[in-house]
Amino acid sequence: SYPGPDNTSAGTAPALDLVPVLDVPSPASGLGVVTGFLLVGGEGGQPYFGNAVYLGHALAPSDPAFPPMISLSESEDPLAVMDQTGRFLFVDVEPGTYGLVLWSPVGSAPMQDPATGAYMIIEVKADQVIDLGVIPIK
Repeated sequence: SYPGPDNTSAGTAPALDLVPVLDVPSPASGLGVVTGFLLVGGEGGQPYFGNAVYLGHALAPSDPAFPPMISLSESEDPLAVMDQTGRFLFVDVEPGTYGLVLWSPVGSAPMQDPATGAYMIIEVKADQVIDLGVIPIK
């Protein structure tokens, strides 16, 4: 038989933790919270559940003509919890600079602001909640 990957190998999709409705908590002391909605078509659209959502560590490029570098570790970086309304939520995030990343078993892609095309880079600060609002998915 083919020796394909088992359920514990890298490349296995993380389970999406879909709860009915998420409440956005206050951040724990010294940590941050990031939330928003992924909706197909934008405001008033349907919730998007196609991929896992991570916060990957972002490094600004030395030349502004290039996009930021975003590193992602599926075992260490924050993975969002999602609800049935399309809300995603990261809790207890260490302060730092992150890129919002959609992950799938065949690859991951940093998310871009549909209006500007800029990569969605987030500066998480201690004791703050960042609400990214509705992020439209095509």
